[in-house]
Amino acid sequence: MGIDPSETMRKQAERRNRRAVRQGKVRLVTGNIEEWSAFEHSFTKIYSVNSAMFWTDRVRVFQKLYGWLEPGGRIATTYQPLGKHALGLDEFADRLIDELKQAGFVQIRRETKPFRPAPAVCIIAEKAKS
Repeated sequence: MGIDPSETMRKQAERRNRRAVRQGKVRLVTGNIEEWSAFEHSFTKIYSVNSAMFWTDRVRVFQKLYGWLEPGGRIATTYQPLGKHALGLDEFADRLIDELKQAGFVQIRRETKPFRPAPAVCIIAEKAKS
C-alpha cells in the first residue's frame, strides 16, 4: 500500500512497480496520510521517505501508524535535508525520535547514510509485542 499526496509521485511509483501493481501485490493511491482513516488489515512494516516533514501533526500521524501496525511491527522514517530551507539532519532526527516516543514506539534507533548531495537519516522504531 502506498499513499502520497503528489499525483506525480504516485504515477512514478506506479511505473516503477508496474508488475506488482498489475499482480495486485501493490496498491497506490493519491492522498494525505493525515486524512486517511484505516485499512482492512494491519501491517508488519511501514516506511516513509521525505514525507514526515510535511505532516502538520507528526505525533498524531505516528499514533495512527502505530495503530495500523501489528504487535512487533516496525516503522522506518527517512529524511534527507535538501534545499536551502531544509531542517538540519540532527535536529530533525531528534524531533522524529521524540515524536515516535510520544506515539508509543519503542526500540528506537537511528541510522545515517552518506548520500550525495546530502546524507540521509532513517529512524527505525517498533510497536511493542504485547
